Amino acid sequence: MTITSLLCAAALGQQRLPSMPGYENRGKRTELSRAVSLASFRASWIDDHRYIYWDSDGEATFDADLMMTVEAVKSTEVTPPTEHPNSGRKRPSRGRQYTETFTPDGKTKAYHQNGNVYVEQGDNKFQLTKDGDPGKRIKFGTGSWVYGEELGQNEAMGLTDDGSKLWLYRFDDSMVKDYHLAINQNDPQSKLYVEAYPKPGQPNPQVDLFVADLETKELTKVQVRDGEFDEGVGHYVYSIQWSPDDSRLLFYRTNRKQNIRDFCSADPATGEVTILDRETNPNAWVENKMPMIFFDDDPEIESRPDLKCKALWLSARSGNINYGILDLLDGGFTPLTSHAFDVRSTVQVDLKSGVLHYMAAGEKTPAFHQLHRINLDGTGHRMLTRPDFHHTVNLSPGGRFFIDRQETIENAPVYVLRYHDGRQLKVLATSDVSEMASVGYQPTERFRFKSADGKYTLNGHISFPPDFDRTKKYPVIVNVYGGPGGPMSSSFSERYRLPSSPTEYGFIVVGMENRGLGGRGRAFRNALYQNMGIVEIDDQAAGVKSIWERRYIDKTKIGVQGTSYGGYSTLMALLRYPDVYKAGISSSCVSTWANYDTIYTERYMGLLPESKEAYDRGSTMTYAKNLEGWLMVYYGTSDDNTHPANSYQIISALQRAGKSFEVQVGVDRGHSGVNRNRALEFFIERLVMS
Repeated sequence: MTITSLLCAAALGQQRLPSMPGYENRGKRTELSRAVSLASFRASWIDDHRYIYWDSDGEATFDADLMMTVEAVKSTEVTPPTEHPNSGRKRPSRGRQYTETFTPDGKTKAYHQNGNVYVEQGDNKFQLTKDGDPGKRIKFGTGSWVYGEELGQNEAMGLTDDGSKLWLYRFDDSMVKDYHLAINQNDPQSKLYVEAYPKPGQPNPQVDLFVADLETKELTKVQVRDGEFDEGVGHYVYSIQWSPDDSRLLFYRTNRKQNIRDFCSADPATGEVTILDRETNPNAWVENKMPMIFFDDDPEIESRPDLKCKALWLSARSGNINYGILDLLDGGFTPLTSHAFDVRSTVQVDLKSGVLHYMAAGEKTPAFHQLHRINLDGTGHRMLTRPDFHHTVNLSPGGRFFIDRQETIENAPVYVLRYHDGRQLKVLATSDVSEMASVGYQPTERFRFKSADGKYTLNGHISFPPDFDRTKKYPVIVNVYGGPGGPMSSSFSERYRLPSSPTEYGFIVVGMENRGLGGRGRAFRNALYQNMGIVEIDDQAAGVKSIWERRYIDKTKIGVQGTSYGGYSTLMALLRYPDVYKAGISSSCVSTWANYDTIYTERYMGLLPESKEAYDRGSTMTYAKNLEGWLMVYYGTSDDNTHPANSYQIISALQRAGKSFEVQVGVDRGHSGVNRNRALEFFIERLVMS
């Protein structure tokens, strides 16, 4: 054989997927998407009874009062919003802060450069701070990666509308240890990327807050804490903003354990701080922040003098997320709702009519989100949507009508125009999935199971391969994340879904919820406290076991895969439940919580060394000796989030335990997942061909 033919044979030998079982069905998912038609309806309300909608014929205007299509609205009738100059800034990379900020008229600009803050007001340009020193790791007007990543703090300074004052951060990273990451490893010479990355039990950046008078150029230090940096509340200071009238500076602060959270107001002239609201959760954590709406920002505020200097506030102090009214001058929280289920999002606040519309979790089925309305004095509560569906709504500006997308995992979406009380007026778009069977597919199913502690009914969804035969047995791939979500995130998606692409290759594909996720109350979330790697994995395993007895499930061929926290969950699933899972792909994992950042980790796992037992219990290395199934570990060499050290450490532990496994490396890739085709090859080899 010639060298050329040898090379050709080697190349063909690497194209393994085409020769594997199930490849003949590749493209079935595309056939499915062509065979079904899922409802879609794009519309934008012009006023309280007319909306513009777009379909295959173009753009049209519908009048809900007349219940007919009317003459198209002229562009002159719609006033485009005025854009703030800040909207034109280049968005910072993940975890970073903007380097400049503007007043609404664009005449004043403040920016960060070389550790200090500079100001431009027309021809007047000056250096505001002079003590910033990159060499000493002290900086004004910028922040740290951990603040951007875990507290959503992408601003590090902010001007009043009139440009007279500026709030700004001072970060001292001098005590924070560095993480060194080798990058550009595909180049002849690599580079070293250094990041101040605080890890549990180690020093955090010391953060202070200042207000600058731009006329006098004097800085006033805000009294964000009573004692030393590491003492009490004020360890973290974030979500800083001016009050609607620019007279006060508002911000959140927490202690390091993040089980006490204050919302504060500061006098910009003196730096004196007033606590407007305090929320505590001694046995777990308090959510860092909740969405809020300032009533003073509403053009109709003069019609409601009782709501001046107040905000619509969300709180979990009752055990569920509920609304209240917060006084922004003197503090004080007045409850507005008292649901035994979580509020999910604010849809509309109408001060003129005194009505609030919002979405909330279903009382009996939390994953079915429902539209509610209530008067701002707490009276007149009513749920407006059908509780046996999940809803996504588009409300008219005055709340007289709404467009409702209703669906479940098993029921394809339908768009309906409804009157303000929920009455159906017109079906706007329907789905047609009648041809699904013609291409060999059947709908995704929901299933329910008990959490490992027996307290909760949890949800899962299961998708089937084409030409599914219930008398045969099939391998399973479980897609997992498992980690805690924010308080307003959904614990489980009830949106209709078509079977995913791995089903083409003969896999049943499963996804499940677990304790620790958002949307089902504080107790449900708190179950994960100091138990990461335990309760969510127990629940995931309980979900798999709940479908074991279905005759078409091959219980000896269960695979699991996930990225980031999902990579961690995959490892813990394989290592803690070797009797349940046969194969897994862990991408960009955390292998032990001692490797991750302070803010995220200590919020859910507590502080070191006092919580060392919880950290040990949640470490994948603790269970490395238990590996029995097939494992692939993937990491990106440039991952600045879950560092490559996570993968190195579990690889070392598995090697010490004499275990066999595979490793895939994404050279110069960041926080990412393994190649899709390589993942399919792995699962086909380990769950079908073995």
